[in-house]
Amino acid sequence: MTTINRSSARFAGFCSAFKLPRATPVKPCWSCRRLANDPNTRYSQGSPFGRQRPLGREPSQPDVLGPLKEGYGRAPSAGSNAQALNSSIPIADFNVKDFSMQDETPAPIQNHHLHILATKHNTHITLSKPDRGAIISVAAGNIGFRKSARGTFDAAFQLAAHVMNRIQNDGLLVQIKRLELVFNGFGVGRQAVTKALLGFEGKRLRDKITRVADSTRVKIGGCRSPKPRRLG
Repeated sequence: MTTINRSSARFAGFCSAFKLPRATPVKPCWSCRRLANDPNTRYSQGSPFGRQRPLGREPSQPDVLGPLKEGYGRAPSAGSNAQALNSSIPIADFNVKDFSMQDETPAPIQNHHLHILATKHNTHITLSKPDRGAIISVAAGNIGFRKSARGTFDAAFQLAAHVMNRIQNDGLLVQIKRLELVFNGFGVGRQAVTKALLGFEGKRLRDKITRVADSTRVKIGGCRSPKPRRLG
């Protein structure tokens, strides 16, 4: 009868799933060898690979509260030093991310818009927010011009001066960081508003202009134009 060595007898219970007799030398499998080398794990003899709860603390985890548990409930000695106790306690590195120190890119400054609609018979000026919400919207008729006087150069110039004074009086210069001019139409109001911006009236608003655009629609083909008016 073959004698069972010590290493084979250690894994005889784990490899009982193979239905081998106890007297036969058994070569442990890889799983049995790996589990047997773990000192913090105990096994049940009923299951060849049964694993129960680990015994004690894992070796890789330091006992942070160990020094505190030893001195709990005892009066401090005369020669004890609190600093020495604190130095013996390991500090756990939790790797907490500091969100307050992140380099956040600032949001881009958006443009306010000053729309100038210069038609043949009137001039409209609208100041809008970056989301196109209107702040000020006036025309030549709102400042006292009537009928054919609304389409003159003087009416458009006074309208532009009125809008610029209102922007300053309402405290909107602080909100406006960048301003975009949007022209529409070929009436005399285009030249009048430009002259007002370049003059004394627009000295506070002139430096904020970053872009000038023209949104006038250009007809390519399309419907037939009205017959030109002939007098006489």
